[in-house]
Formats: sequence, C-alpha cells, structure tokens
Amino acid sequence: PKQRWFRDPAFRRAISLATDRDAIRRLVFAQRAASIWQPVSPAQSAWFNDRLPRPARSTNAARQLLTNASYRWNAEGRLLDSSGAAVEFTIAVNAANAQHRQIATLLEQDLRDLGIRLQIAPLEFRRLVDRILRTRDYDGAIMALAAGDADPGPEMSVWLSSGRSHFWNLNPVELEPWEREIDTLMRQQMTTIDPAARRRLYFRVQEIAQQQLPLICLASPHVLTAAQRSLRNLKRNTLPPYALANVDELFWEPQP
Repeated sequence: PKQRWFRDPAFRRAISLATDRDAIRRLVFAQRAASIWQPVSPAQSAWFNDRLPRPARSTNAARQLLTNASYRWNAEGRLLDSSGAAVEFTIAVNAANAQHRQIATLLEQDLRDLGIRLQIAPLEFRRLVDRILRTRDYDGAIMALAAGDADPGPEMSVWLSSGRSHFWNLNPVELEPWEREIDTLMRQQMTTIDPAARRRLYFRVQEIAQQQLPLICLASPHVLTAAQRSLRNLKRNTLPPYALANVDELFWEPQP
C-alpha cells in the first residue's frame, strides 16, 4: 500500500504543500538557509530556474489534492487511502545529524495536520545508506545531496535512471515518461556547447522535478566564512574553498 501512495504524484505534492519550509529555515538553520522547491540552490544563479513557483505552505490545498485523488478522512481525522487503509509511514534519518532529526520532527508535526502518522527512525549512517541503496528497506528518508561543482555534470548520477544515486527508482524495471524525458535532457545538456541552450535544457529538468517531486527539496544551508578584519580583498565562494578561491589576491592590511 505504501508503494502506491509514494508512486502517486498527487500524494507527493500534498506532502510538499503541507511541509513548512519556512519553519525549517528558521528553527533548524537559524535563518541561515534558503527554502527551496527545486534541486538547485539560488546561489547557483547561472543554473537556478527563477521562474518556477514557490508555493507557500497550505494544508487546505494539500487536503484538496488528496481529496481529488480519492483519499478521505475518518471520524478521528486520520487520512485513509481509497482502500480504507490508514496512511502512516516511517522516515529514516541519520541519528548523528541533529539538523536532520529536527527536520523530521517538524515534518511529523506538519503531516499530522493532514491526518498522516509519521514515525521517525534514527539510524546509524552506514545502516541508513545500506537500507536505501541495498536492501531498500525504508519508506522515506531525509538526506543531504550536494554537488561539488557549479555545473550540472556531477548530478548525472542522481537524474539519470541508470545513475547510482537515482534513489527513487534504483535499477528500474520500467520508467515513467517524465523519467525518460529527464534522461534525454540530461544527456543533451552534457553534449550541448551553447551555454544558453544548456540552461534551457537544465531548466526543463528542474521544472519536471518540481512537478513530479521524486525528491521533495526543503532547504539549502548558507555557506558561512569568517576572516580577521585586517584580511583584505576577501571574495567568498559558494563552492570549496569557500574563503580561498582568490588566495593569490588576498593581503593583510598593515597594522599601525
């Protein structure tokens, strides 16, 4: 039954609409993060599709999506699917990651407003990865995905259906039409020379990802750097090395 829920785009969209990203930004990251609805940080301005919608949290809109998809609520307010089964699932988190545990707690509260019972399963990191990549013994998981490059190239393993990090459909037996379209788009952008054409292709990937929500994006933490006041010409970078990208141009201000 759980597989049917998660394979339903309306269910995934309802989960996304019910999630309070602003609370995650404020309470988990102390406002040092950006709420995101797509798999690209706003800091990556060259590749960020700023035309995509950023819907505010709306439990009512989420409930309407579920109603239209034949879900209903019982007298106790519990969400039931079309067969009458109560909707409840477990979300796995890295037990050593305090931020992920906080996000899971906030998500539990958000989904309670939809009548969904969410259980949190803190796991040792290796066990978490093993469940996701090998045994597939999990319902949902909170993870951090990070690319070490400003270019979309390193993300091929996530978006290609043959990729090792294509978490929602590893070693697929069959593909949804939108997955096939993403495969085509990602391969095209890797071989396209024109930068503007590449951006259009990758913008379309972001659009599909936001519509289908194989991954529900929540927040992108800010990169924080610090330096002494006497260090001059510091230019911060969104990729490592964060404070030393222009190390050949840094200098110390002479002290009186």
